Amino acid sequence: MSGMLEGKVAVVVGGAGEIGGGIASVLAAHGARVAVVDAAAGDRDVVGHVTRRFDVEQADSHSAGELVASITEELGPVDVLVHNAHRRGVGDFLAVEPDELRRVIAVDARGPLLMGQAVGRELVRRGAPGRLIIVNSAASLRAVPRTTAHALAGAMAATLAQVAAVELAPHGITVNVVAAGWLRSSFLDCVDGELALSAIPAGRIGEPEELGEVCAFLASDASGYVSGAVIPVDGGYAVTKSPGGTPIRSSCGEPRDSIESGAATLRLARISGAAEGGAR
Repeated sequence: MSGMLEGKVAVVVGGAGEIGGGIASVLAAHGARVAVVDAAAGDRDVVGHVTRRFDVEQADSHSAGELVASITEELGPVDVLVHNAHRRGVGDFLAVEPDELRRVIAVDARGPLLMGQAVGRELVRRGAPGRLIIVNSAASLRAVPRTTAHALAGAMAATLAQVAAVELAPHGITVNVVAAGWLRSSFLDCVDGELALSAIPAGRIGEPEELGEVCAFLASDASGYVSGAVIPVDGGYAVTKSPGGTPIRSSCGEPRDSIESGAATLRLARISGAAEGGAR
């Protein structure tokens, strides 16, 4: 289905890292013009990009609207939003600090709300159909120890998507969640690989581009009758019984795909046709 996004403008929030980069590259390969918003400026080289500053964690409705307006001016009206920004709250239930919980929710749940509103308002104003996609985690579908804050924020985002799907359906706008399992990225350095694999029926770690292909389908006209869904991309991980324990090690920092507090970078890429593969 190459070219199924031809003529569409897609925004990928959290799109410069390994997983987000895979998503952005797949959307571009299917013909979309892609705008990447991420804190990790310079991690990926995108031909023809321009750079602007954007504070994700401290964003409000006004700044999110300005961001969408600047993308529209550079690439054209936005048709697709993929929100892949995360601040993973890795920590035990009894150890989660309120301030850290607030920061995780600000990025993982409040971020999709603000960006979804900004894109959604423009779609409604234009009378155009559109696609809002939230990339979530399988930790919001099954209990994964040491993911308290992340799992809570993910559940909030999933419920948000379902409510938005109902409200925006009359406008031809679909809203869906993609629940990612274990994918190849630097975060795997924090994981007990043997324990993780034992809970994945597919018997392997997924590739970022596999997640990207699902996002591409949801971004396309072919998905017009799919809305309010939570689609696992996890090799069957979410429907299996936990083998016990947690694959996440106790000493684990922020994964690369996280959006940290402070300034983020908007990179607008005019990309058509095939694009480079996602970072490993």
